[in-house]
Amino acid sequence: MAKKKEREARHSAIVDMNDFLFNYAHKTLPETKLTDLASTLVNATKGGIHGLDDLFHDNGIGREDNFYAIGLGFVKDFYDLDGEQAKQETDKLAQEALAYLANHGNDFVRWEH
Repeated sequence: MAKKKEREARHSAIVDMNDFLFNYAHKTLPETKLTDLASTLVNATKGGIHGLDDLFHDNGIGREDNFYAIGLGFVKDFYDLDGEQAKQETDKLAQEALAYLANHGNDFVRWEH
């Protein structure tokens, strides 16, 4: 039962991370079609999460404030981790979130007019 609760909580955090990232990307990259936005985000991160900085040209605001911070908050609250342990677990969660986005990008296309 504990593993199921953890899976559900991680999934919820992953969806939140992607939701905030997708919303930020939609505002920051208005020329990108919503249906292409998930693939644009995933392609930008193929070399690492810092690829979001180059995509957004925002000195890391999208990556840090609209993606990573949400995962870090979850990790600190759910696992009661701090410092380097929290960072390592958040790094794993960020990779899981990007993998989820790659396979479920259309789930986040709901702001269409």
